[in-house]
Amino acid sequence: MSLTIEIAGDLEPLLKAEAGKAGVAPEEYTSRLLRNSLLKQKSNAPVLSPQEARLLNEINQGLSAEEIELYVNLVRRRQEEAISAAGFDELRRLTHKLEKIGISRAEKLAKLAEFRGVSMERLIDELELRAPDVL
Repeated sequence: MSLTIEIAGDLEPLLKAEAGKAGVAPEEYTSRLLRNSLLKQKSNAPVLSPQEARLLNEINQGLSAEEIELYVNLVRRRQEEAISAAGFDELRRLTHKLEKIGISRAEKLAKLAEFRGVSMERLIDELELRAPDVL
């Protein structure tokens, strides 16, 4: 695409000087400036208010990687009917913790939806939240 642009007279010497420093023609330099400016604008993430950022951070809280691994292993042992009494107690503790996390997450999602003025369903779609796989 070819495009003709009229620029202010005081910009022309600046443009030529910067193009010269970059070792390219003014037209190429202008094209690069436009490309960088447009791509930068396109990639800017939406700005969150401190309240939204806090809620999203709290929504994303969950079990640690170690707890998840332990939970999965305990569920597997229970399904194989090879879980000890101590293992079953730990599974019950982790399950209770997961339920509390889920309740807290739902409460925070409701607050965030209210803050943004959207339905919970729409917020879940916007955040691309999906139900976890069942163990």
